[in-house]
Amino acid sequence: MSSEFVSPRGIVVSLWGKAYVRGANGQWRLLKLGERVQPQDSLLTEQDSIVMMIDSQGVVHPLAAPLATEADRVIAALDSADPQAAPAVGLAGGDGGGLQAGLRVERIVEAVAPVALATALAATPVGFGRATQSDPSELSNAAAVTAPSSSIAAIEQGVGIALGLSVPGGSGPLQVVVTQVPAIGQIVTAAATPVLAGTTLAATDLPGLRYLPPADYDGQTPIAPFVYSVSNGPSTASGSTVISVTAVNDTPVASNGAASGNEDGTLAVSLGGSDVDGTLANVRVTALPGNGVLLLADGAT
Repeated sequence: MSSEFVSPRGIVVSLWGKAYVRGANGQWRLLKLGERVQPQDSLLTEQDSIVMMIDSQGVVHPLAAPLATEADRVIAALDSADPQAAPAVGLAGGDGGGLQAGLRVERIVEAVAPVALATALAATPVGFGRATQSDPSELSNAAAVTAPSSSIAAIEQGVGIALGLSVPGGSGPLQVVVTQVPAIGQIVTAAATPVLAGTTLAATDLPGLRYLPPADYDGQTPIAPFVYSVSNGPSTASGSTVISVTAVNDTPVASNGAASGNEDGTLAVSLGGSDVDGTLANVRVTALPGNGVLLLADGAT
């Protein structure tokens, strides 16, 4: 027997027996390990089959066929050759008939499938049976995942630098989720796509990740590391990259001022400057007006 039900979205990490998924075109096909199931997809499982999936947070969701009905129980008993389960009826009705043992009626073959389901199946032949072991067997004893870590040093206004991460280890489909990104600078993929906290990556994306240092850095603000988690369902591990940035002493910038007015009067002139690395220590006058006198704020010096 098989049952159809709607499953939550997730990635198939374990599959006991056989299961089928119906896509948007209405056709059924075999469900495969590592396949991403959408919320609108329906699943069809064989008797005793189990589908195990993980969501975007790495939480395991086992999906098994619904509990067997009375009809399922009777058919299962017939499949096991239980002599008490074979249908029979007395000549006069009820259970007390006089059928001879040689005339006992037993079911030889029975196939149950809704007409709509039978016409919607894809070209792939569907064979129903009872699951006896995991397909593939190694998923019942999946290897624990490992998440590599690294440490890098960058320079303010410098070029992007690789994080130095490798592909995580472990069996089964691996799902990588970014849990923290640096507070200063940015992480990008090999294709220059920005990586944010909560981004889901493929395991093969890790070696291509790069850090882009900031254009201006005071040398004091904490950078914060890059942190991620990797899971195959049964096990989860976390990895990180510690990032340090060396500040560059930027040249201060002077700001211009202007004033206008009548002769024989005093004009206020505002001059200033800025320094992205800190505060200005002093200002040096390098040229004076050709006419008139430049005074300090006291009006006399």
